[in-house]
Amino acid sequence: MGVVTPESGAIDNYLWVGAQNGIAEAIEIVRDVQKAINIDYDFDIFQNKYRPSIEEIEDKAFVNILIDSVVSGSYDSNFSKTHTVTYNVDCYVRGKNEDHGASTLVPADEVAVQRMHYLCAMVEYALTSLVNFDFGIDSGKIAPGKISLQFDPVDNASESATPYAPSRFQFVCDFPYEPQDLEDLPDLKIAFLNFGTWASQYDY
Repeated sequence: MGVVTPESGAIDNYLWVGAQNGIAEAIEIVRDVQKAINIDYDFDIFQNKYRPSIEEIEDKAFVNILIDSVVSGSYDSNFSKTHTVTYNVDCYVRGKNEDHGASTLVPADEVAVQRMHYLCAMVEYALTSLVNFDFGIDSGKIAPGKISLQFDPVDNASESATPYAPSRFQFVCDFPYEPQDLEDLPDLKIAFLNFGTWASQYDY
C-alpha cells in the first residue's frame, strides 16, 4: 500500500490535517532561522510518530506533532458540526556529558534539560506566531485555544538507556465540518441517488 495523497482525491481532507501541516511548517521556519545562527539549534521535526525511539534519533533534539483526539459538540448534527481537536507537540532532547573547564563535568541529563528549555522556547514562538496566521487555514475557520506546556509527560523516560528530557505542548482548536456539496462530485451524487432508490425498497 502506498502513501495516501489526499490532495488528489475528490473529497477534501479535514481542515485540522491542514493545520497540523501548518504547525510543522511554522516550527521548521523558526528552526531554519535559528540553525543559520548556530548549528547547535538544529532539531528534527516529525508528524505522527506514535512510538518514537530516543535511541534511534541521531541528532540531539526532535519535535513530534500528534493529533491526540477529535470530538464533536453534543448539539452537533452529522451534517454540520464542530470538530474540537487536541494537538500534542512533543519535544525530546538527548543529553551527553559535557566538559566545562579542566575539572567541571555537566551531567547528561542536566545538559538535556537546559537544551530542552530552549527548544521549547523556539517551538512556542512558532506556535504563538502561527495562531496569528490561523495555522495556514482561511481566516475565520479556526478557533485556537490556549497553549499549555508540561514537562516530563512521557512514561518510563527515566528508564531509557539514553539520558533525555521530554516535554509536551498541548492546545485545542475548533474547526467547522460540513460534508461537501455533491454538485462537485457528480459520479458520487449519482451513486448515492441509486443507493437511495435501492434502500427505499426495504423496511427498517
